[in-house]
Amino acid sequence: MKLRKAGKRIGGFRWGIVSLTEELQDIKVLLKEISKFEKIKEKKTGTFYLKSKGFLHFHSKENKRWADIRVGQNWGEPVDIKFNPSALDKKKFMAEVKKRYDSSLHA
Repeated sequence: MKLRKAGKRIGGFRWGIVSLTEELQDIKVLLKEISKFEKIKEKKTGTFYLKSKGFLHFHSKENKRWADIRVGQNWGEPVDIKFNPSALDKKKFMAEVKKRYDSSLHA
């Protein structure tokens, strides 16, 4: 798992939120697990809210995908999640999500 430098514009391009469900099919098991967290609502596929505040969503560009995940009251550094991730990559990603969830839940 690699953290990406935060920022909305890179090279003059505004990074878009992943809106196509098919781009998240390979991690649908992870999405289902996240949706079971206490006080989490999945407003649309891959876009999660915690206590009515944005918590996690995905972006992709040029065969790269990453998640913006809140840490406490603020957005943390983006977290890469490869397409077709290995079991180890999934485990690391979920560990980071759970850590940030715990921090955000009590913020």
